[in-house]
Amino acid sequence: MQINLKMHLIQKGGLTKGGTIKIDEQDTWRYTDWEGNSVSYPGGYPDFKSAGMVKQEVQIGKFEH
Repeated sequence: MQINLKMHLIQKGGLTKGGTIKIDEQDTWRYTDWEGNSVSYPGGYPDFKSAGMVKQEVQIGKFEH
């Protein structure tokens, strides 16, 4: 999953525009963009809430197929 995350950021131009990726002691990736905005990816998924980027949450219920 971690390699896919890095490839996604490269494809979106995040790393080529001056963004960085750092990996902490728990092997959690932290991406920081060229403007200084940072998001951690625990388990390979972005944690926008801990990054302070969530303004409102909505409960949408259970998905059924």
